[in-house]
Amino acid sequence: MKILAIIIIVLIGVYLYRRNKTVSTPEATIHDEQSEVDGSSEHLSISSSKEEEAEPSITSLTDGEKKVFKLFVKANERLKKHVDNLNQSEILEEKYTAMIAVIAECYKQRKDKQYVDFCVTLSSDFSRLCERISQDESLLDLKGVSFMQLATLLNDKGDFDEAISICQQAIDYELTDGTVSGFSGRKSRIEKAKHKQAR
Repeated sequence: MKILAIIIIVLIGVYLYRRNKTVSTPEATIHDEQSEVDGSSEHLSISSSKEEEAEPSITSLTDGEKKVFKLFVKANERLKKHVDNLNQSEILEEKYTAMIAVIAECYKQRKDKQYVDFCVTLSSDFSRLCERISQDESLLDLKGVSFMQLATLLNDKGDFDEAISICQQAIDYELTDGTVSGFSGRKSRIEKAKHKQAR
């Protein structure tokens, strides 16, 4: 009888020992959960850092800015190349660089009416592009010469209001056209030409 009682006590002791080993304490559970949370937070932190690093430094174009410009048939090869670059550009910097190249080539060929007619169609797009660039200091600087060339072509076309608007935009950006009177003087001359034609 004593032997049976001893065996039962031993069996109960083994059972309790095994049971105690398999069940986690509340403290251990909390610690494990906290470790998992900390690990997740660390993973999220690393992911966020990588996402921040992946962001482009140059602003992408909006759908409205991905406009395709159609060129006239007799355009020279240089202008065709610049217009192709303009149409294929995906970011603001590329678009602006291609746009000022197109304006410069049209300005060189301004004795040909077709170049003038084509270039003046870019005016509103150029103006909006420059406005976006001016709002982001990380982007390239605006070039006063492009404003001067476009204002001249607009003036030659007789689109005085648009030419005045381009000059005013250049004044707002504190750009220079390389002359003594600057864009203020250029704007005044265009305004006089406008009044003269209106008589």
